[in-house]
Amino acid sequence: MFGPHEPLIYLHSTALDDLMQSRWVKRSGRLVDALWLCSVLLVLAGSRWCRTKWALIVWWATGVLVVAAASGAALLWMNIVLPTVATISLWTLATVLEIGRRHTNELVERQRLRNTMGLYFSPSVLKNVLENPGRLEPKRVEITVLLTDLRNSTALAEQLGTERMLDLLNRIFTVENRAVFAEDGSLEKPVGDQFLAYWGAPDPQPDAADRALRATLALIERMHELRETLDPNVKELFGYGLALHAGQSLIANIGSAQFFHYGVIGDLINATAR
Repeated sequence: MFGPHEPLIYLHSTALDDLMQSRWVKRSGRLVDALWLCSVLLVLAGSRWCRTKWALIVWWATGVLVVAAASGAALLWMNIVLPTVATISLWTLATVLEIGRRHTNELVERQRLRNTMGLYFSPSVLKNVLENPGRLEPKRVEITVLLTDLRNSTALAEQLGTERMLDLLNRIFTVENRAVFAEDGSLEKPVGDQFLAYWGAPDPQPDAADRALRATLALIERMHELRETLDPNVKELFGYGLALHAGQSLIANIGSAQFFHYGVIGDLINATAR
């Protein structure tokens, strides 16, 4: 090392000796650069196994330190300058893109979950579910169940035809959804002309029975209003049954990895239907 007051002749002598001994700093060749960048890309592929964002950042920082150390060693011992800046820039860009890809996938998955769960839960229950996904774990809970049934559905289908019958069912389900969600209830998917709702899951509701009763009374009133809008020949056939029951039941995601829904399992449904 040379200080600021070192005679320049020493500096010149050292430089001349380096030239005579072929110890000058050399730029790495294209083949070395290509192999170097390919090795970095191979190591970068390992970042896909970093499960969390922080693990990915640690992986990036480790890579930067390794690249800097390898470049320093090559310069110190071999007098070769590796493409350090380009390598670190490529490493950083790839890491940022990977973080962005994961963040986008998380947003898409979260929105998909929100859209799916929004079909079954009221907005307030949905908010709690999204904040605490563990609430959807299978569990046996005390719930209150509301089961509805359209009476004379076969005769109504013959009278209305397929399209008009479907329109009537959709109107009925719309009324039922609004009544249940108004009391923070949760929905099973409709089966034919039957409709199942429940209170007490996935969030405990100490007043589940009261909520279910209020929803039932609202449904009776709304269905009477709906009946009055029907044609006279349809109105005569239109009937609507409701049943309330409370008890313990298993509640969980039902189905396969490709298709599932969150619902009630057990004899409580059969008891309600009777």
